[in-house]
Amino acid sequence: MQNKILRPSIKKLLILVTVIIILLLSLNLVLVIPTINLIGYTSAYSACRDEAMHSKSYFPWAYVKEEQGQSATTVYVSFDDSVIKLSCKAVQTGGMWYVDKNESFEVGLGIACPSSGYPCPQWDYHGVSP
Repeated sequence: MQNKILRPSIKKLLILVTVIIILLLSLNLVLVIPTINLIGYTSAYSACRDEAMHSKSYFPWAYVKEEQGQSATTVYVSFDDSVIKLSCKAVQTGGMWYVDKNESFEVGLGIACPSSGYPCPQWDYHGVSP
């Protein structure tokens, strides 16, 4: 008699636990997705290169260097267009690399545009070299 009484309660509890887990996973995705790209790349350079391709510059972005972060799954990739310096943070998850948009693309002005009769370069999408 006791088994018949407990069975519906256990089923309801399992359904409730399943619903809670799904809600928590959904909330986690909502909080994490905006901070990283959904497209994974095979290297930190390729993840950051794609982001640089979609970033405005005065000249084509040129690769400068790659530095290891504090953990083995974090790499900083730097680009330069001879006017602006650009830094990108790539994070490795499950063998794929993603750009962390919270800490990527800190842009700093490297030199000022010459003013003596020299036309300033145009701010546009110039791509990445190579």
